[in-house]
Amino acid sequence: MYTPEGEHLDLLQWLTQEVTTCVERPVLLGSQERILVRLIAFRVPQEVADRRRQRLRGYVRKKGVTPKRETLFLTGWTILLTNVPEEMMTPDEALVMAGVRWQVEILFRVRNLSGT
Repeated sequence: MYTPEGEHLDLLQWLTQEVTTCVERPVLLGSQERILVRLIAFRVPQEVADRRRQRLRGYVRKKGVTPKRETLFLTGWTILLTNVPEEMMTPDEALVMAGVRWQVEILFRVRNLSGT
């Protein structure tokens, strides 16, 4: 991930410095051809972050590894990437759309499991 100026973006460092609950910035994605997108990050409530960390620790324990400090930190954020312009979708609307997208994903999985 890169800044629009072409510099590497250290996501962990950037989010560590943030004090607000929602931050947004343009970033470039891609190694060969770079595409400009919006990075939107929402700080989650402490109880949500704690649940995510607990699930992560359980998952990595099964794999026999220890979660990285950076990964544990990032569980405190919901991070979205979109190419939808600001004037068409606010950060809050992007978060709602992400939730709806996961509901649709679950419906497809359930449908595939039932064989219909």
